[in-house]
Amino acid sequence: MERKIEAALGAWRSREGRKPLLLLGCRQCGKTYSVKQFGKSYASCAYINFETDPSKKMLFDGDLDPETLLERIMLSCGTEFVEGDTLLIFDEVQLCPGALSSLKAFKNHGFMDIVALGSFLGVYLGGAYLENGTISEREAPVGYVDLEVMHPMDFEEFCWAMGVNKGVLRIVKEDILAQRRTDGYFDKVLNDLFRRYIVIGGMPEVVSSFSQRGDYSEAVKIQGNILAILKADAGRYSSKADRAKIIDIMDSIPMQLAAEKGSFEYGSIPKARQGYGRREYGSAIHWLELAGIAMRSYNLTAPDAPLSTHVKKDSFRLFMCDTGLLMSMMDGSDAANIVNRNPESNNGPIMENAIASVLRKKGYALRFYSRSDSTLEIDFVIDSGGIVLIEVKSGGSRRSKALSTLMAAGGRKGIKVAESQVSVDEKGILHLPLYGPFFLPDSSAEGFAPADVDGINRHLEEIGG
Repeated sequence: MERKIEAALGAWRSREGRKPLLLLGCRQCGKTYSVKQFGKSYASCAYINFETDPSKKMLFDGDLDPETLLERIMLSCGTEFVEGDTLLIFDEVQLCPGALSSLKAFKNHGFMDIVALGSFLGVYLGGAYLENGTISEREAPVGYVDLEVMHPMDFEEFCWAMGVNKGVLRIVKEDILAQRRTDGYFDKVLNDLFRRYIVIGGMPEVVSSFSQRGDYSEAVKIQGNILAILKADAGRYSSKADRAKIIDIMDSIPMQLAAEKGSFEYGSIPKARQGYGRREYGSAIHWLELAGIAMRSYNLTAPDAPLSTHVKKDSFRLFMCDTGLLMSMMDGSDAANIVNRNPESNNGPIMENAIASVLRKKGYALRFYSRSDSTLEIDFVIDSGGIVLIEVKSGGSRRSKALSTLMAAGGRKGIKVAESQVSVDEKGILHLPLYGPFFLPDSSAEGFAPADVDGINRHLEEIGG
């Protein structure tokens, strides 16, 4: 299956003065497969996995210069390295601090390219690259590494896997950006596919199985296996004090999203003791963010620029990174309700999670607006050439009281996402179909990459002495 990270890796390879690349991403999102495929474009490629072959950690014992390290690696891998045309892959590199630290030594070596990846690099690095729940951009990142972040497959990658012609997607994107009605047939097909994407999610193994067999039950089995792996990882890569809390928080996410309340409630976590809150569960929630499993959306005191100055740190919603995994944690009938458009089913929370995932993959920090003394509530607030308020509905309702009121009060833009065609109403609200937000512009101000490479480089300095 084609992945967009392949183009990003190619762009990195063609960049003058490139440094070793750190590739971050959650477990099972396809990092290893994509990097190995990328390695086929080199004359020589060597792969070291510190999880499956822990003995390789000994290669990095001691304070070694690049030439000695290179000699050891070549002998250990049994691969003939071609100068200027070799890729060295370090997988699960967080398990070998020596290999991570060696990236400094190889920064200007030039003999080969290095890609280091790991499902829990974010956890290991302590979140140095995180700010306000999302990866923050720096004006001029300098140091020892370049950085890319990989996510589960987005909707476009899912469409590719399902055989949709790229030209169709290009036409639809042009229509949405021009705010004009899309072709009726294209619209129907993409709406149907988006509903399937919500249920299947973007984990490559699940998408591959579904694209070949069209079997939802098989997809659910694979999703269950992935969730079991993620919970097992919580026991391996977290502190002893947080292990049970991480699993309890994960299990509470579907219930938290379905509840009629504005923010995450610690009291709704299974087994939570009365009065427990951020002090007891904050680090466990942060772990889920660092591992790329969950996404936090912060409440705003006001939907005004700059949004970062209006964030309420103690009020947030928690979404799953992948809607397919969320669906597998819920009643199986919900999948049929979404795919078959059951008008009696309340799929609003699931649709919100789907749009949260879309916005996050496009580089936007997740924020919403809600006040206890007001009925006005906005599902998402982003900065995209100005403040944009986004309301998500699972059905086809065009009522948008909150959007209309807040747009009039502050000169903001408004988007209503529902089962509808592209249009702009008399109040200036842009109506988009459920799949529509995917075709909006990427964030230019709150992107995932380049990230705070300085923070990671400082960490490399620390672990390297």
